[in-house]
Amino acid sequence: MDEMLIRFSCGNCGQRYKAEESFAGEKIECRKCGKDVPVPDLPRKVPLLEGIKLPKLTLSRSTGEKLNQTIERPNRLQV
Repeated sequence: MDEMLIRFSCGNCGQRYKAEESFAGEKIECRKCGKDVPVPDLPRKVPLLEGIKLPKLTLSRSTGEKLNQTIERPNRLQV
């Protein structure tokens, strides 16, 4: 099975990197500036709640009146 690549950059100089997931949580030395760069952990996959209605607060541009609307969360998983 192929490992997922983690994409990140040096917080000091902005140099971009890709690392295999086995490096998650470790530090590498930046090839450009020499600073230690932490390899971030893999993002967790969190399923969205299906069909849940969430309140949304918006303001009318003309009156500034608060308008309550309801939006439905799509039926899919967040990656």
